[in-house]
Amino acid sequence: MSTTGPDGPAPDARETFDAFSPRTKPSAATAPSAWEPFPTSAPLPSGAPEPAGPRRWRGALRAVAMLVAAVALVAVTVGVQWWDRTKWVAERYPAEVVKDVPAGGTATLGGIVWKATVSVMPATAGQIAGTTSLEATVEVTPLSEQDADQYHSPRFSVRDRAGHTWVARTAGTLTSLDLEPGKPSRITVVAAVPAGLADTAELVLDYSPTETLRFVR
Repeated sequence: MSTTGPDGPAPDARETFDAFSPRTKPSAATAPSAWEPFPTSAPLPSGAPEPAGPRRWRGALRAVAMLVAAVALVAVTVGVQWWDRTKWVAERYPAEVVKDVPAGGTATLGGIVWKATVSVMPATAGQIAGTTSLEATVEVTPLSEQDADQYHSPRFSVRDRAGHTWVARTAGTLTSLDLEPGKPSRITVVAAVPAGLADTAELVLDYSPTETLRFVR
């Protein structure tokens, strides 16, 4: 529908569709050749999980790092414990210090003056073949009343210079009640050693945790 104006009929604002009328040529921007080709891969949206491959590699590297750290921690812990144990043993069981006492001489240890004489005993019936019995007379002389009161039975053994040790036993018992300052008391010690060591095996006296006496023959 149209309206009439002063200069004639006014054009209708509505456009009439005519299928047979020529159409406007599309612009370069809307031409099919300007269309962007369909993307072959879409970008990952923000926050999307990564592919499984990189995640596996990172997980493996993290596991290796944790394993190395654990091994290092165990090594350090074991090292510290070993050091503590070694220190504890060294303090509780100090290395033996052996002091040689010349034949016929004396030595002072723990407030006691010690002297020992070793002799070879004659063979007896029933003695084990190839062995020899040794008998040692040990003199014990306290320096003071306190040293006599604190006396305790020493441990004896017989050794050779190659490091072999044989048990030595006391015949009888000596106690602090038997001791007087400046007066020697005696202990008898017996041991059996190989016959070949009858003249060289030495009596060893253990009375102090810091020092051991070895009576040279």
